[in-house]
Amino acid sequence: MKLRHLLSDMDHAKIPIGIGNMKNLREITGFDITMSSVGAVKELGSLINLKVLHVWFTMKDEESQEYKIHAEMFHSSLCKLGSYKLQSVCIDGGYSYPFELLDSWSPLPSCLQRFEMGSTHYCLSKLPKWITPALTSLAYLEINLSVITEEVLGILGELPALLSLKLYTNTVHKDRLVLPGKGFGCLKELVYEPFDEGAGTLLFEEGALPKLEQLELWLSVSVAKAYGFYLGIEHLPYLKDVRVLLQNRDATYCEVEAAEVAIRNEISLHPNHPRFIVG
Repeated sequence: MKLRHLLSDMDHAKIPIGIGNMKNLREITGFDITMSSVGAVKELGSLINLKVLHVWFTMKDEESQEYKIHAEMFHSSLCKLGSYKLQSVCIDGGYSYPFELLDSWSPLPSCLQRFEMGSTHYCLSKLPKWITPALTSLAYLEINLSVITEEVLGILGELPALLSLKLYTNTVHKDRLVLPGKGFGCLKELVYEPFDEGAGTLLFEEGALPKLEQLELWLSVSVAKAYGFYLGIEHLPYLKDVRVLLQNRDATYCEVEAAEVAIRNEISLHPNHPRFIVG
């Protein structure tokens, strides 16, 4: 068969049995791993020309044996696909099991350009081991992490081709994270967002993110006030668009107003006069 794109917009669509015979497939989008047969999930691993994979994990009991078998078979197939031509992976839904299995993704998916944790609020307990500077093609990364540390930022900053980084967290970060004056040499877009009230604040040191054009971050007013609401915006020479969402938990109305004024003043001094949206 010469079919190259297999797409579905149906809820809980099953991967067709016999898909392993479709060797010319380049893209599979919209199919549900947990609703498909284990055999069909296994067959994914034989698609040597597959470049784009966007799948769902239906929200089931992650402790059930059936759920684990599907997740483990998907992991096995993904490892095989990563050794072929796989360039883009998006996994929607699911709890911890399918995502934590990805920590042992091997061999390294050397052609991978994009990885997204889609519509799930599950956060990985740590940065997966396969995310290393050896991923020379990874340009777009959307990842949920329970703990975002300066060490994690250091590793991400060494990804040589990274253009867009979207970081989500479910943990309250009570200190500010410092982005040092090295790394992230190509990054043009940064999103830092908590799922609940998890935002702390960021500090951009001189030399940090030298190519950044778009910045979106959630800022805890109660944390940021200890630092005078200073972000280091002037250290981002190519900045064009800034969106800041102020979290007012444990903050007074006056403190929220002061945060907006301070950030607006900081941005107004930037020579590019970037567009600023605050919420």
